[in-house]
Formats: sequence, structure tokens, C-alpha cells
Amino acid sequence: MAKKLTTTHVLSETFLANHAFLTSEIDKLYSVLSALRHEGRPQLGKNLRRLNESTRLLHDGLAKIMDYEEKCLFPFIGTHIPRFQPLIFLLCSEHEDFRRLLLDLQSALAALKRQKEAAHQFRVIQRIEEKGAYLVCLLRSHLWAEDKKIFDAARQELRKGEKEKLIQQILGYYRDRTALKPKKNGSSPRSVPCDKI
Repeated sequence: MAKKLTTTHVLSETFLANHAFLTSEIDKLYSVLSALRHEGRPQLGKNLRRLNESTRLLHDGLAKIMDYEEKCLFPFIGTHIPRFQPLIFLLCSEHEDFRRLLLDLQSALAALKRQKEAAHQFRVIQRIEEKGAYLVCLLRSHLWAEDKKIFDAARQELRKGEKEKLIQQILGYYRDRTALKPKKNGSSPRSVPCDKI
């Protein structure tokens, strides 16, 4: 017999699904940055392709998750637990930093492709490593703050009715987003983190 999930468990699963994806992408970015630093010129082309792919996936995933948080989760938490408003403003400003850092990283990658001289390439690679390392640290710190402050508060302080309302709001948000996306080749839209609900 299937065990009935509580609203707290459903919220926890929803939050964990978003962070699990980001954590794996952050780890991939970190490993690619390490490889770029330590493997040297013979592996430069391969590492740059991996870095391009990693930043693209991270950019796409972050854009979706930040949109979900800014339009659905944070307004709800701010309304129902007002003492978290300053933290929510901080987290939203970090979202802007993520967007800027990812654009800087992508522009540095484009500049590296244009560089032919080894000395200039080395400086651009150093810039990429620095920006990438800063982005990784900032993302990890951000995820920790969301998990330990916002998500724990949602789990512990919201009443059952408020949790159910939040779950319905999350489902409605993803339903609206998938309804707006055109289907490719007749396949169904990509599943959302709330698909377990």
C-alpha cells in the first residue's frame, strides 16, 4: 500500500528537486574549471567545449529556477512570513549577480576563442577561472541560505493550509509555464521539479 505524503514532505521534495539539479551542475562547472586550470594546453579545446556546455546548462537551469523563485516562492514566503523580506531581497539581488556573472563568463569564453596569442589566452583563462570560482562559491552559499532559511521556514512555520496553498501555487506556476511552451516533435514538455506531486 502506498504511503500518503504529507504537505511538508511534498514541499521538501519540491525544494530538493530544484537544488539537486543545481548542485550537480555547480559540481560539473567546478570540475571543468579545475580541469581547465590543471590539464593545460593539450586539453584546452576539450575543456573549453565542456565549459561552454556547462555554463549553457547552468544558465538555462538557473533562469528557470530563479524565475520560479522570484514569481512564485519568494512572494508567497514574503507575504506569509514577513520577517524574511530582507533575506528575500538579498537572495533576489544575488540572482542578478548570477545573471551578470554568467554573462561575464560567456563573454570571456567568446573572447578566448578570438585570442590567438598564448599570453592573452593565459590572461583570459585566468579571468574565466576567477569568475567561475566566484560563481561556484556564490551559488553554493546561495543554495545553503535558501535551504537553511527560506525552505526550512516554509516547512516549519507555514500552517497546513498555507503549505497546501503554496503547493497549488507552485503547480499552477509550472502548469502555466508548460502550457505556454510549444511542444517539439509532438513530445510532451520537459518535466518540472514538481512532477512528483
